[in-house]
Amino acid sequence: MHFVNVSEGSVNCGGTVYYAHMSSQTIHIVGIGGSGASGVARYLKTLGFTVTGSDNDRARIIELRKDGIEVADSHSPENIENPDMVLFSPGVYAANEELAAAKKKKIPVLTWQDFLGRYLTKRPGKGFMVAGTFGKGSTAAIVAHILSAAYLDPLAILGVDDLSWGSNLRAGVGQAWVLEADEYDRHFHHFHPSYAILTSLEHEHVSTYPTFELYVDSFKKFFKGMHDPMIIVAKRTPSIDKYRETIAGSGVITYSLTEDADVRGTVISQDVNGSRFSVTAPKFSVDAQEFGVKVPGYIHIENAVGAIALTLAAGIGVPAANAGLARFKGLKSRFEVVTTGPHTTVFDYAHTPDRIRPVIAQARKLFPGKRIIVLFEPHLYSRTKQFHKEFTEVLAEADRAYLTDIYPSREANSPLAKEINAKQLIDPSNDRVQYIGTLAEGADAVMKARTERDVVLVLGAGPIQSVGRQLAS
Repeated sequence: MHFVNVSEGSVNCGGTVYYAHMSSQTIHIVGIGGSGASGVARYLKTLGFTVTGSDNDRARIIELRKDGIEVADSHSPENIENPDMVLFSPGVYAANEELAAAKKKKIPVLTWQDFLGRYLTKRPGKGFMVAGTFGKGSTAAIVAHILSAAYLDPLAILGVDDLSWGSNLRAGVGQAWVLEADEYDRHFHHFHPSYAILTSLEHEHVSTYPTFELYVDSFKKFFKGMHDPMIIVAKRTPSIDKYRETIAGSGVITYSLTEDADVRGTVISQDVNGSRFSVTAPKFSVDAQEFGVKVPGYIHIENAVGAIALTLAAGIGVPAANAGLARFKGLKSRFEVVTTGPHTTVFDYAHTPDRIRPVIAQARKLFPGKRIIVLFEPHLYSRTKQFHKEFTEVLAEADRAYLTDIYPSREANSPLAKEINAKQLIDPSNDRVQYIGTLAEGADAVMKARTERDVVLVLGAGPIQSVGRQLAS
């Protein structure tokens, strides 16, 4: 059996027995700049591993090198010298030359999710995970801040940088861990938390789940794999209400800002500097308790209420929830207001119609009287094809929208590349939505078009975020 020893336990990866000390073990991560992989890389380094990797995301490479991690800026078999294990990110193609070289050398190869799931099974303590089509990142971050305020010192690895930590890693050593439950390619089946939240349930990742029924079944399997005490909190939405018992069984604790629920939030006020809201939860003896969050946006209030519901269910009181929320400064590219004043710029990871719509609506609410300009990079050919009609409708809700080329990510070699393009998202009768081309051309078009009365929303899950930061500066 092949073991790579880690802190409190070991990970069985098949092969031969290996018992060297952590300081002599090397783990190489292909696609190390990925949103989750980079956090895992940082965490492994704190455990004493020698961590190397490869990626072509220049911004992430610079960040990881500052953390003392050796990163190659291209993929090559030469990067696989003799690591003890190779992990890879979901965005890496199956035919990647580094993965092929590792397999040829009979080096264990795993997704980072598989590795981390095996490790956390050995690590003492309880897991907290946030599942759902969207809302995972900020909800998980708020949960981690509340657990920290309760002196539980959690380990937290996010798929996005927390602005309070300046990283996607909180390397806590307490007996609690917090993660996002990523449903893509069923990665969340590798994990077995004790506490979980379901924030949303809308058909996504159509390459993995061609039908909504398959998507729902995958969540059902995740929740069935939880460990005791198996406490589940779910937001009240039409789709979750319909499938809640099918997915998670009875006894689920519900939360909402608009519907009757076990934990009910009520908005008191909100502006560009943040929001105030109250929470009532008779089951937990909470009556109109007021909270504040320093990040603007209705979605952050919803996510905060979900996090409060889960931590109340875990036995953590209101004082820790209030203190944790006070520490939360938001996440990178989650309705992140980067600049204000004459040229207001907001970054958001929104890359589906269901997420773009509330971002535009929130911008109108927070910046009344301003013209809303969207710079959008579509993400994946399959998603663009699946939601073609919905994208066309939601982009028309902006005062002006500029589309760049589709970012293919893991679908670069897909046959859909010859069939689908960003131009197809434009309604010929709407001259306010325009295809531009490259990211640089998109940024240039926005710079020429915007005025002091505009709010620019930079939307997408790909490299547009880096280009957008150049635009903001």
